[in-house]
Amino acid sequence: MNITFKVRYGTTFGQQLMICGNHPLLGNNDPEQAIFMQFANSSEWQLNLDFDIDESLELEYYYLFRNEKDGYTYSEHKKRHLVVESLQYSVIEVLDTWSSPGLTDYAFDTQAFEILLDTPERVSIPLIQPFNAIFEITVPLIPEHQTLCLVGNHPGIGGWNTEWPVLMTEISKNHWRAQVQLMPFKGTVEYKYGLYDLQQQQFVGFEGGDNRVLTLDGGQKRSLLKVCDEGYRRSLSGSWRGTGVAIPVFSLRSKNGMGVGEFSDLKLLADWASDTGMKMLQILPINDTSAAHTWVDSYPYAAISVFALHPMFLNIDSLPFADEGDLPKKILKLKKQLNKEVHVDYEAVMNHKWSLIREIFQVHQDDLLRDRGFKKYLKENKEWLAPYAAFCYLRDLNGTPDFSQWGDYSVFKARQIKQLVSEKSEVYSEIAIHYFVQYQLHIQLKEAVDYAHQKGLILKGDIPIGIYRYSVDAWAAPELFYMDMQAGAPPDDFSRKGQNWGFPTYNWDRMAADHYDWWRKRFSQLALYFDSFRIDHILGFFRIWQIPLDAVEGLMGVFEPALPIHINEFANWGIPFDYERMCLPYINDQVMEQLFGGDAGRVEAQFLQKDPKGRMVFKKEFDTQRKIKSFFDEQEQNESNISTRDKLYELISNVLFLEAEGSGKKEFHPRCLYKFTLSFKHLPGQMQQSLMDLYNDFYYKRHEAYWKARGLKKLPAIKAATNMLICGEDLGMVPASVPEVMEQLGILSLEVQRMPKKPGEIFFHPKSAPYLSVVTPSSHDTSTLRGWWEEDKSLTQRYYNEILGKYGEAPGECTSELCTSIIRQHLHSPAMWAIFPIQDYLGMSDKLRYPDPEAERINIPSIIPHYWRYRMHIAMEDLIQEEEFSKRIKHYLWLAGR
Repeated sequence: MNITFKVRYGTTFGQQLMICGNHPLLGNNDPEQAIFMQFANSSEWQLNLDFDIDESLELEYYYLFRNEKDGYTYSEHKKRHLVVESLQYSVIEVLDTWSSPGLTDYAFDTQAFEILLDTPERVSIPLIQPFNAIFEITVPLIPEHQTLCLVGNHPGIGGWNTEWPVLMTEISKNHWRAQVQLMPFKGTVEYKYGLYDLQQQQFVGFEGGDNRVLTLDGGQKRSLLKVCDEGYRRSLSGSWRGTGVAIPVFSLRSKNGMGVGEFSDLKLLADWASDTGMKMLQILPINDTSAAHTWVDSYPYAAISVFALHPMFLNIDSLPFADEGDLPKKILKLKKQLNKEVHVDYEAVMNHKWSLIREIFQVHQDDLLRDRGFKKYLKENKEWLAPYAAFCYLRDLNGTPDFSQWGDYSVFKARQIKQLVSEKSEVYSEIAIHYFVQYQLHIQLKEAVDYAHQKGLILKGDIPIGIYRYSVDAWAAPELFYMDMQAGAPPDDFSRKGQNWGFPTYNWDRMAADHYDWWRKRFSQLALYFDSFRIDHILGFFRIWQIPLDAVEGLMGVFEPALPIHINEFANWGIPFDYERMCLPYINDQVMEQLFGGDAGRVEAQFLQKDPKGRMVFKKEFDTQRKIKSFFDEQEQNESNISTRDKLYELISNVLFLEAEGSGKKEFHPRCLYKFTLSFKHLPGQMQQSLMDLYNDFYYKRHEAYWKARGLKKLPAIKAATNMLICGEDLGMVPASVPEVMEQLGILSLEVQRMPKKPGEIFFHPKSAPYLSVVTPSSHDTSTLRGWWEEDKSLTQRYYNEILGKYGEAPGECTSELCTSIIRQHLHSPAMWAIFPIQDYLGMSDKLRYPDPEAERINIPSIIPHYWRYRMHIAMEDLIQEEEFSKRIKHYLWLAGR
């Protein structure tokens, strides 16, 4: 049997298409063995193959795009199927259209919309027999009483007579087929897809755009043409829009809680969200962060395992045997004690919960570990669960999560850990308790998720870009990370000195070697509970802000990967390069006076010295920010010492360029925001201009194609590993290639009104949002709407007049009416999702809002470490009883078409 595969996709020089499938002639499903296709013209590639078959042929295949110049390959969105009988056809021509992952229609193929959209019970439409041509297309959101149809200039497809269209059959969810007789025919076939109303028995209308075109050569005897189109050309997909609520699980308050939100409280949140007509619950990361056993562990983005759930979210009442003996009295007493707290008392919650867990486990260990469900869970999750439990045991045994201090266990050895977690191990009870807790967390979260699904709600999770330095992931697989570096973010609106998260950076080349197995396993675990997720700092897939270990602030970081400036390039910018002046801290009497004032002499005597050339330099014991921090950590923490420490940080970062590691003083990175340094300000005006020209080119032009290629090496493989709906947090210093790649891959963007992405804009207007996006006025990293309103009166005045279109002077506070106006403005956005923090919803009501808006803030990025302890002031049970408030929100959603 002869089969010609043709695929329509525009390419340029240096780009190629390949095909991969489940047959030796198609590479046996191995992308490394994919078959290169032949260039037909600028918009089509083809491949002709002869298949030897006995009875039938069933092919599953897909196309791949290869960019030779930039060295990346990615596949199209979907896998295709071709099933034929050997005696039926001798020649087959398959005319496919590249299925771009960014096509809006494909968002409705995700796991999220399996929950959100009911499967219509359609009238069965028989496929035409006999046939020699097949047309297929993916189109979601077709109403139950309508069907897709095909009409064109050929008699076999209606001859443009809309009274006789070919009705199509939905062969699987959102996938439509028509079978017709086209051949023998030689010439051009023009056609369009349209909608047909089955109740009214009439044609509704054509898709938009130009006619689709086929050129037929007359065909051969026993030949078959299969046409797979993409992109129904109308704004049909844009008609579905949903709304959600964002809140960390720990912030939920319930009358049955123990001082912190628990997985079981998600059911109450689902009840309220369902009453209001919402469709999504969005939460922060829920992985275990128990490292130091102090409030510092409240930071949800520093998990000790990317698989394990946080014991803080366990509802003790629901544990087996929790109703025996005096346990109910103890639990009730602790509930009353901890639920009185305005904020989460992280340490108290964790200590009390673990005390109760241990009490139950010590008495009933044998029964708990014999449970059939537990055994099944342990078997299915042993690969990550055993190292996690061993890590927890060794962390507590050694009093630190820093595994480099664990002696014989400082380096992970699989055989050694296998013995430690063996049921015959002397410490098995201390290992197995972590198995038990994770199993119970899994049960409780899964129960809450299933409940939300029954209410028509999906759950959206959050994936941190980094891993904690002292985590089981870093311990068990250090080869996947660069442990001698720190990840962070460059200076932005969140933090003027940048952010240093302290996480190791990823070894992407090593991860790619096994096709991102670690990420694929991570997504599989995530998909057990979530239908959608947010990629924290998606920019990290293009480039990460990498900070040396001896730095404390984010200012001293560089982008990785990057194209540093070679020493020979400086002359092209009119810059006479001077290593000592530009790359070492610039220190003189004037600088010291400007920074330290009357204290300059004391600081100089204590921390500085003269080098052989007479230059002022740091003493060896203070020549990095980390050394300075260590010194001041031992001093009294008063205002004077903290001020001196921070100014010394500024002095040591008073440089213009950072030498590229290993370049032998030949390559350099411009230090971020060097125009604000005293080193820069002490230069002549012309030199400053030349340096700014170089700076702007480096940060905003030089890397665009380079970073785009890096993103396209990773993100397509990451996205293909899951069917969850993906959103990317694309805020901060965003390269132009990032939104382009996100759109190409169908990853939803995040649009925060007070953080516009276009240069020169002060505010982003929700009406400008793309369809595949999430709009919101605030996030967990910002103040709430009410808090923001009071931060800068001149800014809110402009917002009041220009964005809300109101006249006169802006009120001094964000009233309930203003909160309502802002939220309604977002609801009317064309974005697929409008998601609001629960604090902003409550701000719509004078009765329900909290008196102090600042107390509702979740995180302040510039403060590290920050205590993440915000807790709702109203119990979810009471909020559910506020029926008028819920009805008002539901009415606003209805008016906005959400």
